[in-house]
Amino acid sequence: MTATATTGAHPAAPTAPTKPAAQPSTLPRLAAIDIGTNSIRLVVAEVQPDGTYRVLDEDREMTRLGRVGRMKAIADGFGVAELRTIATAAVREAANGRDFVSEAWRRHRVRLEVVPAEEEARLAFRSVTRHYDLDDQLTAIVDIGGGSTEVILAAGGLVEQVVSLPLGAVRLAERYCKSDPLRQKHWKALRRTIDQTIADAIGKPPFAAEVMIGSGGTFTNLAEMAQAERDGKVTTARDYQF
Repeated sequence: MTATATTGAHPAAPTAPTKPAAQPSTLPRLAAIDIGTNSIRLVVAEVQPDGTYRVLDEDREMTRLGRVGRMKAIADGFGVAELRTIATAAVREAANGRDFVSEAWRRHRVRLEVVPAEEEARLAFRSVTRHYDLDDQLTAIVDIGGGSTEVILAAGGLVEQVVSLPLGAVRLAERYCKSDPLRQKHWKALRRTIDQTIADAIGKPPFAAEVMIGSGGTFTNLAEMAQAERDGKVTTARDYQF
């Protein structure tokens, strides 16, 4: 499949923030924009004296170049000291990926960093270790994106193996989800592709994981489905165990 990043289908973002500007703060503020296959995410955070972060704002949009400018405007409204913008599989594999990067700078003065698959996995690992104590555990961290899935195997908090798989939710849906509900032959083909790709890329893992931590919107949806079935309602999917 040839991926193409959209660079001009939507108008440019407004020059002013669409949300009210925050009050000035003496604590440093940082922002990150993550451009994935299906969505662009923004998080703005304030660094606390003890080194932790307080999230000030979060936003999510469909992946379009104009939305990058809108999110930069929001970050600017909070007076951030640093903004880091990264792109993953969609731009990494797109035929016009370089054009997307160039246009992000030309239109919005956003310096876009296209991260390699292994760096994407390590960023996911760092995020997890800030929230969970992985010491004395054999852990599998699985980050499902739209274009790829990153798998990190860690023993006692140390990375043993990092694998990037072309098994993103959007990529697989476009290839195999031809009907609703999914026909049996398409379901079997999907399972074969997933099983074979994992076997080829990982082979025999260095250990059997004791716990798996899922990251990304696909796991959020699964957690909400499990919560609704088990508890009869959905409260929050964050840290939900199933």
